[in-house]
Amino acid sequence: MSVSISWNRTESTLVGSVRGRIDTHSASHFEDLIKIRAKPDEPSLILDFTGVSFISSAGLHVLLLLAHEYGQSGRTFGLCELPELIHELMEISGIVRIVRVFESYEAATGRPSQSPGDKDGVGFSESFDLELIRDKFSDIAGYTIQKHEHVTGTSIPLEKLEQAHAEIIAGLRDVDADMRKALRNYHMRLFHIAEARLNKVLDE
Repeated sequence: MSVSISWNRTESTLVGSVRGRIDTHSASHFEDLIKIRAKPDEPSLILDFTGVSFISSAGLHVLLLLAHEYGQSGRTFGLCELPELIHELMEISGIVRIVRVFESYEAATGRPSQSPGDKDGVGFSESFDLELIRDKFSDIAGYTIQKHEHVTGTSIPLEKLEQAHAEIIAGLRDVDADMRKALRNYHMRLFHIAEARLNKVLDE
């Protein structure tokens, strides 16, 4: 699934409803879609993430650039309606300390949100397929490096960049086995609960 954005405006706020996956292959297209629609003097830009099913370090980097650009000129940039797993990723990665995340569409725009039927949420199975943390070590390493450079305003020397990337991935692999086991146990519990509830209904 590629990424797309549908646009609308509420008074002085430009709102983009984003849908799809923002990964390594679609991040540049995601950035282009925003640049084409959002003028350089746009006072307020809000991205509604209701329909976003995945975002990688490349997509997070685009958000960092937008936050920096809008923040430097005193304009407003933010996100709203983040799916739970993506919101969790942004909290864990620390991006919520850099990119403003509004609690709701209403809080971001001051207007009533669209009804649930107007938006495509992220389904249960799709969310579980994301594996935003596990098996995404390269994305986590890339984002951690990008965030460090953004926060400090410095670039990591090339001779240390590869070493830093390798060290981060090595550290993440240390906990991989435990994470896999925990996730398997969690999945098993879900199915056990489902079967128990089914049996409860059938035995009534």
